[in-house]
Amino acid sequence: MHVYFSVDQRLHGVGPVKYAWDPTGNFLASTGSSRVVHIFDRRGELVDQIVPPSPSICTHVVWSNSRDHKVHGLTLAVTQANSSVLVLWSASTQTTQHVDVGVKEITLLLWNKGKSTTMEGGEDNSVLLAIGTSKGQVVFYDMDDLAARAPSQQRVNVRTALSKHKKKILCGDWNSQNEFAFGSEDRQVSICYGKDGSVVDQVKIKAAPVGIQFGGRQSSGVKRIVSVNMGRETILLYDLNEKDNALELAFQARYGDIVDYRWFGAGYIIAGFSVGYVVVISTHMNEIGQEQYCAKFHDNWLHAICYNEINGMVATCGDACIKVVRMVDWKEIAVESLHRDAAAFDDLNWTADGRLLSACAALDHAALPSTAHLVAAILTPFTPPILVLTVLSMVGCITFAMSWSLDVPIWQLLQAMVGLGVRL
Repeated sequence: MHVYFSVDQRLHGVGPVKYAWDPTGNFLASTGSSRVVHIFDRRGELVDQIVPPSPSICTHVVWSNSRDHKVHGLTLAVTQANSSVLVLWSASTQTTQHVDVGVKEITLLLWNKGKSTTMEGGEDNSVLLAIGTSKGQVVFYDMDDLAARAPSQQRVNVRTALSKHKKKILCGDWNSQNEFAFGSEDRQVSICYGKDGSVVDQVKIKAAPVGIQFGGRQSSGVKRIVSVNMGRETILLYDLNEKDNALELAFQARYGDIVDYRWFGAGYIIAGFSVGYVVVISTHMNEIGQEQYCAKFHDNWLHAICYNEINGMVATCGDACIKVVRMVDWKEIAVESLHRDAAAFDDLNWTADGRLLSACAALDHAALPSTAHLVAAILTPFTPPILVLTVLSMVGCITFAMSWSLDVPIWQLLQAMVGLGVRL
């Protein structure tokens, strides 16, 4: 693997780091205890800096999927602790706007899909942002309201989700029909329509949701199967088209806890488990719950897993290393030693194009306070030309060292080595 760049505590400050790639993979936004949001290009060059209005740290940095939108374009949303102000940074103009959304203690921030459709199947260009709070409230902010807002207006109108939750909103996901599924500590999952906040459905689950994703059994079309990681033990499949046929995927206890999972292909799920296992399972009715693949990627435990649809590779972090595996033949493409406990790494992400892999690490040195930064931030497998050049350079260095230590001309040493090879 080749390290492109690293961003450390000199910019982020002491403490955990939050970062996010934009959907094009051209911009990386990161922030830490310094509360300043730094925006880099994919080569590590600083593009811009955002200084939010509040003195508190940033809690979310999230990119929109609207890079092709004629009006809004690519936008970064930033929130801060105990603040109702939403900071919006435009990639096209590199300017910021402050919007008061009227809610504080934000625990979830998520933009809708880039290309959406209406319930009737027509094109919908709405740019919506779902905002969840610690009090169980979810509101939807429409970027079109910002365009229509008078300059003197301090607060925009938001649409409140009509579902009722009593505790903290933990996770959520959009589908391409602007339906938003989200879960709360009260062990309920709601699905609401983002355009008006109306409730599509609400279901009680048996454990607090750790993650929610929309999926489907076809590679195309609107994804309407809500999948929920319930307490890291099982995965619930709740089809909005067949609400009476909810399914629960259970796994062998020896795998450990479900760290994370992703939908891929036409109805398949890849899941990573805490003890080091990676499992592929089918959601098709004729083979529901059947394991298509199972392997132990790490001897002791697995801390993070991410999958990229473009390159068809899965990356995992555990046992002080990062592994990259090609899923078509499950061949190990690269292994990167971290030289530290993998538990220090709390985030692992591909860029959308699948060419760059990033990781966030917490470091603890005797001479330094406990801190965190984007370490070995971007990793990509060696290309064949680089590999050949590396091998030739190593052979050249070894030959030169032998020539110097033996006091023999290089050409005589090469002649002797070639002669020995022929005799063998």
